[in-house]
Amino acid sequence: MKSIQKPTILRKLRNGEHFQIHSDLIVYLEEPIGDFTVLSTAFTTYKQLFDHEDVVFKHQSRMEGTQAVTAADKKRNDEYISLRMGVKSGLRSIDPEIRSAAEVLLPIVDNYKWIPRKSYNESTAYITNLIQDLKAAANQPSVTKLGLGPAVDLLEAANLAFKAIYGRRTSWWTAQRLQGNMLAARPPVDEAFEALSYLINSIYATNEVDDKDAEKRTKLTAIINEVNGQLDNMARTIAYRQPGGGSDPDPDPDPDPDPDPIVPYHFRASNVLLINGRILAVSPTNFEEFADLIDVRMVGGIMDFHPDGKSNRFTLNEISYDETGSSPMSLRFIPTDDQDLLGTLSNEKYTVEVVKDGVVVLTIDEVNEPEGLA
Repeated sequence: MKSIQKPTILRKLRNGEHFQIHSDLIVYLEEPIGDFTVLSTAFTTYKQLFDHEDVVFKHQSRMEGTQAVTAADKKRNDEYISLRMGVKSGLRSIDPEIRSAAEVLLPIVDNYKWIPRKSYNESTAYITNLIQDLKAAANQPSVTKLGLGPAVDLLEAANLAFKAIYGRRTSWWTAQRLQGNMLAARPPVDEAFEALSYLINSIYATNEVDDKDAEKRTKLTAIINEVNGQLDNMARTIAYRQPGGGSDPDPDPDPDPDPDPIVPYHFRASNVLLINGRILAVSPTNFEEFADLIDVRMVGGIMDFHPDGKSNRFTLNEISYDETGSSPMSLRFIPTDDQDLLGTLSNEKYTVEVVKDGVVVLTIDEVNEPEGLA
């Protein structure tokens, strides 16, 4: 007897895929459901719960302000580097007064040389202090002599712009927490859809046994075929993205539910730091995708930092979040063994893999070896 298949595939979808299939199903179902009064309450509940997921998904997927914050932080880092280079270039001047001015300012700017590697809040504080130092009366003659007044103003403006953007994003994160996240929004939608599917299947079965209404059978068959077709399409999407994929998924319409797999995630590193000679911090280039796909179950995976796999094995120890505790910002690795990590900066770039339980759970491109690793 024809029926809508168990929608177990919904739990295995990525957030964007989950949002899309329910969006498509609701658009399709709205009209034919109108022919069956008994389905109206279940459909209304399903649609209302999806409307909430719609708000959460669009809010979360926009990652409002994240890209703007990253760009603003890069802008002020660039202004700081430009200012520092301006001071250092003065050391090579043939004019002794310019060299003298540079010698006065270099210890000051060098005192803040870690600005590009600090957290957002630390960088804001350090740049504020640096500007205060450079604008101090004792240092103004040297700043003027080197012609760096405009550079100081640009750095100050970039820092103020960052503070404004970051403040707006913090307000957004507060709203995001109040609305919830996709992890909480998805299950009620799936449950409401499954309840609606159960009713459709029941009406179809009752009609086949009792009423035998041909028109009702035709309408219900069209609904069941469309819903099953969309679920099958999503099953194929998952099958094709798995290692060795490319064939159709198991044709059994009612498979036993399996534990959700860890979806292998591939990203490009933007920054790799060795902290205190022990902790390896790896930050992504695309924070929006990183936040959507990183999985806490990846913690515990092992990474060989060198392509030959002979040294520097690290364990993924934690996922580091931003100051609001809401958005994943980097991965923190610790040495698997008590090994000597002293070495030299090689500036080599690799692609590395993080393996857990014999399965590659993370692939990281463009990893640049940080100072302190052999």
